[in-house]
Amino acid sequence: MCWEHSAWSRAALAELLWQMAYAYCHELRRHSDALAALLLLDDSWQHHRIHNAIKGVSEERPGLLETAGRARGHYQKRAYACVKLVVGVLSRVPHALHALHAQGDARRRWRQLLAWLQDELDRVCSQSYDQCVGDQH
Repeated sequence: MCWEHSAWSRAALAELLWQMAYAYCHELRRHSDALAALLLLDDSWQHHRIHNAIKGVSEERPGLLETAGRARGHYQKRAYACVKLVVGVLSRVPHALHALHAQGDARRRWRQLLAWLQDELDRVCSQSYDQCVGDQH
């Protein structure tokens, strides 16, 4: 395999983005791990792969932010897997943050996803707190 080959890199990315968007939720872990490994490859195409993973490769291959945004209502596990993958890449590749902030639409989607995640955490923590307090009375 030659990672420096742009067509191969794009094809691999497109396939993994499709899997993240449409594979069964119990299969997401292996696709997420493979996509993370592809995005973390430090070569001349890394920046392009990260940009395309955020933005999407084509209409049929949405980016991670779009996939997470679509999934947050009914497939929270998929949305969470996409957010987790993006956070993992952002924390390990310094220029990935620039790729995220350079695109206005991506910035907006990312903020929406973070707000959704915070709402989910608040909801779960509130329910857990109510159950704990209820158990004490």
